[in-house]
Amino acid sequence: MYERARGTLIGKKACRREQLCNPFVYLLLSTLIRNGNQEIKNEIKQLRSEFSHEVENINEKINSLQLESDKLKSKVCNLEKKSKKYNLVVYGIKETEPNPIKQVLEIINNTIEVNCDIKDLRDTYRVGRLKEGSIRPIICEVVNYQLKQEILIQSKTHWSVLKQRQIYFSHDYPEDEYKKRKFMNERRKEALARNTPAFFRKNVLVINGKDYTYEDFKLNPQENLTEQGQNTGSITPGVTAAAENKFNFKRKQEEEARNEDLKILKKTTRSQKK
Repeated sequence: MYERARGTLIGKKACRREQLCNPFVYLLLSTLIRNGNQEIKNEIKQLRSEFSHEVENINEKINSLQLESDKLKSKVCNLEKKSKKYNLVVYGIKETEPNPIKQVLEIINNTIEVNCDIKDLRDTYRVGRLKEGSIRPIICEVVNYQLKQEILIQSKTHWSVLKQRQIYFSHDYPEDEYKKRKFMNERRKEALARNTPAFFRKNVLVINGKDYTYEDFKLNPQENLTEQGQNTGSITPGVTAAAENKFNFKRKQEEEARNEDLKILKKTTRSQKK
């Protein structure tokens, strides 16, 4: 009995001690937790700042590498243009002979009426894979740039005769520029299919009197196409006829300018020969 009473007394004293100690323990634990949370927050902030700094450095390196790659691309493109400065591309000549130099000379001399000898062509060869039903284009490297310009001007002057034979002369463009011009030519065909006047003015595609560059189509492709579709659907016959007359007038002016350039080229070549 005495032991039981003593045990209860000891238990009550222990409970009182626990009740007295609990607030101190709670304060101590809360203080430790706050300090620990603050340290964790500080570490997180430090890690975030370090990470953001690293990201900025990486972005700077990426931008510098991008600038260097753009410079290298422009240099390569310029070198490619220089290497192809004297090159012509001829499309549509059938592959009846292994070396097409005779066929090219026949078209240049007889069809577009430009005096050209075999010595004026440094090299002549076909490019691309041989496939059934397809005609590979011919690369012609001429001896001087004036002869190249004369051939191109005369090919545009005799374009109706060449069109009947499905033969075309063109510059030998770099690969990137060739892709751009191919894309632009597809847009020109789409516009012509809608009965909308469309033609090239240097590197600009003129559709219904409005200039479009390659970048315009890439930035807003759907907008430009739908705009052209809406314009063609709402054009009256009088407006279409006026646009065609304007197109024919511009074409006539360009032909006259080409003829004048051709006369100047002939005079310069004659003076050089003398």
